[in-house]
Amino acid sequence: MKGARAARLALQAGSLGCVALLVATPALALEGFDYPKEAVLALTGLIALAAWLRERSAPRMLDLADALLWGAVALAVLSAALGGSGWIGLRGCALCAGAAATFTAARGVAREGGGEALLTTACAAAVLLAASVLLEAHGVVHLSVGTRSPGGLLGHRNFAAHLLALALPLLLRGLLLSPRRLLWSGGVVLVVAALVLTRCRTAWIGAALASVAFAAMAVRAGVARPRFAAAGLALAAGAALAVLVPNRLAWRSAHPFAETLGSLADLKSGSGAGRLQQYRTTLSMIAAHPLLGVGPGGWTIEYARYAPEGDATLQPMAL
Repeated sequence: MKGARAARLALQAGSLGCVALLVATPALALEGFDYPKEAVLALTGLIALAAWLRERSAPRMLDLADALLWGAVALAVLSAALGGSGWIGLRGCALCAGAAATFTAARGVAREGGGEALLTTACAAAVLLAASVLLEAHGVVHLSVGTRSPGGLLGHRNFAAHLLALALPLLLRGLLLSPRRLLWSGGVVLVVAALVLTRCRTAWIGAALASVAFAAMAVRAGVARPRFAAAGLALAAGAALAVLVPNRLAWRSAHPFAETLGSLADLKSGSGAGRLQQYRTTLSMIAAHPLLGVGPGGWTIEYARYAPEGDATLQPMAL
């Protein structure tokens, strides 16, 4: 059990560290946010996995999901070695290994009864990120790179929005199942308010779909109606907090939230059209490298070779 406890503590430290650590310097720009978090993910994940594997029963608990995941990591390493992407490939492989180690160790810790502690820590990390986004949106701090605010501790509003959208179902789960309803409601309010202020369309869509799916599962599980009412109230309060309380963000639109909401499904212009172009180009890359791909992180480098003339999303990166 000592190994499982050490693994749990490492994963909890990693959850908070991946959000909190940053080196916000102009020279590093967005990479100053990414590098420390990637290092924390890789190190704490591998430390947690090593600690958990010290348990006598741990190797016998590895299953097909773990085997497939580590097989994918091995293919990523091989792809990076053959792709010649250098530092970017090494960085991508470290992320793959760290994520796989975190997944395997977390499943092992959960089997030993530590799952709730891990989920609670992950939710605390999301609330910390949400608080930093809200502080930036209201002019208390400035953390984001360039015009990418409010990204808070992640430095980019889209990055922050994606993580908040992923965390929202976990917070709703806590609200529906935990006796500390007020505490979890506060977390949901902060995360929703921060998510709305990012104006990230993909995160809005993802959070909405995830919340609907989670609600359907909760209904099937027989969650009491008062809990649903509390969850709905928290969601509405978070959205109202973002929309009604004045902020310090320099938006060019007079009605920013309505504009973002109205363009959720716009695939003919702006970033929507750009994503479709990237999808088409990526399919061409897959067809040209069907077995091992272009290596972890290699998409950014190889994209320029396949992008059509006039691709507005093209941002070449040199090795």
